[in-house]
This record gives sequence, C-alpha cells and structure tokens, in this order.
Amino acid sequence: MLVLLVLTLVCGLGVGLARGGTLGALARVHVLRPWLFAAVILVLAVGGLVPALHSPAWIVAAVLAALFAGMNNRLPGLGLLVTGIIANAAVITANGGQMPVSLWGADRAGVPIDDILASAFHSPAGDGTSLRLLSDIIPLPFPGVPAVVSIGDVAIAAALGLFGAVTPVRAWRTLQARRQGALTGAPPPGYGGADGLTGYDGHAGWDDPDDDPYTNDLFDGDPPDSDPVAAADGQVGQVGQVDRDGDDGDDEGGGGHAGRSVTTRRPGLAR
Repeated sequence: MLVLLVLTLVCGLGVGLARGGTLGALARVHVLRPWLFAAVILVLAVGGLVPALHSPAWIVAAVLAALFAGMNNRLPGLGLLVTGIIANAAVITANGGQMPVSLWGADRAGVPIDDILASAFHSPAGDGTSLRLLSDIIPLPFPGVPAVVSIGDVAIAAALGLFGAVTPVRAWRTLQARRQGALTGAPPPGYGGADGLTGYDGHAGWDDPDDDPYTNDLFDGDPPDSDPVAAADGQVGQVGQVDRDGDDGDDEGGGGHAGRSVTTRRPGLAR
C-alpha cells in the first residue's frame, strides 16, 4: 500500500510539473487546519500498530478526513481521499477489525497465503465476509513487494495523484495572475479557461491583508530602473485597495485617505 501511495504521488507531481506547475508555487498553497491531516496519518499509524485499535482508528480517521476536506474543499483529490478512508473503515468494521483478503487476488499478486494467516490485521476472505467488494481484491504484483489492495486503497492513492497533478498548476496560475494584476494596477481577472481551475469570482482576493500584497511576488528590495514596475512606483501597494470615502484613492486634492486591503486568504490557493 505504501508503494502504491508513493508511486501515485510521484507520478502526479510529475504530471503537474510537466503541465507548468512548480514546487515553489505548491509550497505557497494555503491549507486550513493542517493538523487535522496530520492527525489522520497519526491515527492510522496507531491503528496499524495496535490490532485492537485497527477498526476504531479507521473510523476516527474518516471523521477527521471529512472535517479536513470540508475546510479545504478547493484542494483537489480530497473527495476521493475521504471516500477511500470511509470504504476501508466500513469493511474493516464490518469484519471484526480485520481487512479480508481475496485468496484469488493473493495468488495472482504473489502474496503467500501464510502471510495473510499470520497477519493480525488481515484474514482470508470467505463466504462469511461482509462487504466483500470493498475488501482487498485487487492484485498488485509489484516486484519484491506484491500486495492485494482494496477499492478504498485505490481511491486514496488516486487522491494523492490528483493532488500532485493539479495543485502545482493551480498555484502557479494564481501567482501569475496576482503578478499580472500588480503590473496592471488591477485585481487579477478570471483565469484557468476550460479547465475551470481558479479565478476571480467577485469575492475578496487570495491572501492575508497586508500593506503590499503583491510586492513579495515580484521582487526583493528596490526594483532596478529598467524594471517596468519602477515606472509605476507606489501603485503596487494600492492594488485591491479602496479609500475610506469609497473613491479610487486618487482624490483631486491630493489628500487621499489610506486604503484598506480587501484581500483575504482562501484555502487551496497560493499565497
């Protein structure tokens, strides 16, 4: 299972980078309550070490994953992640805390039957198996690490692959739109095209309020004279701001009030 998860994540990231995404942009993606996702991993790890907690761990992980997905619904793949965890939790709970393994699948994958019989977390599937379709029935004959996985396992792996393939691209396009907005002195327009990625939808922006919401994405320190941004010095800080009188901040008397930022941080989008 671990090999499957790592393989799909690496392949997904490869697709995302090939589509123009960057790891730097991925690192800027804002995630709400990341400790919930860490708790999911921790709970499943405990359940994988203590047989008596195997079933309760999957149930708790399903609840935590659902909460995390609800708070970060812009992140791709979370729906698949929750579906996979719920499917595994259901079949493990229905079979007394053990995951049934198809003997047919074990034979095709090259998994020794003795390993299944000796496992504290698995049991051979039989006539009395509940929710057999959700049990370990899919053979994966990986060289050196053969395995039999469930539909839930495949959904979890697909979630990681989808996250790696889509998120770096979304994050990069978000940063590009913000930088373009800073250069033109206007909020970033809708973008993403037919892919339906991300865009300005009439809500506030994508980041925490700050004095210069776009400056850090453009340069470090003072721009050189040849930089086109230098010609519009002082305009970057006004992007996404309005004065307190409701004007555009360019009062004819020259005494414009300090603006207030209308940008907010949105989960799943680059900072």
